[in-house]
Amino acid sequence: MPSAMAATGDATTVTTGEALAMATRNGACALGASDRLGSIEVGKEADLILVDTGRLHAAPLFDPVTHLVYSAGRADVTDVFVGGRRIVEAGSLLTADVGALVAAAAALRPAIAGSVA
Repeated sequence: MPSAMAATGDATTVTTGEALAMATRNGACALGASDRLGSIEVGKEADLILVDTGRLHAAPLFDPVTHLVYSAGRADVTDVFVGGRRIVEAGSLLTADVGALVAAAAALRPAIAGSVA
């Protein structure tokens, strides 16, 4: 089903608060996981991100929720926590060797190219 904005062409059909809820609480409900995901509460998994709001495209910052919905992108995410454990800090992955992952992916290139030719 298309979103209300797509159906109407009017971005104000869904408020930024409603859009954020769709991506968090309502997403958890859709997955049948609202008992453990979708909001920051005691007893739920602490999956969250930190977003840099000090960049030029965020200035002036009037409303953080509006900024998250309309302006923030993946490059603005500085830190990521999964289950309360920090896995990205200041943009760097803490749980794996990125260079080794890139090398392993590059080593698969010939096999992948051969399978699609």
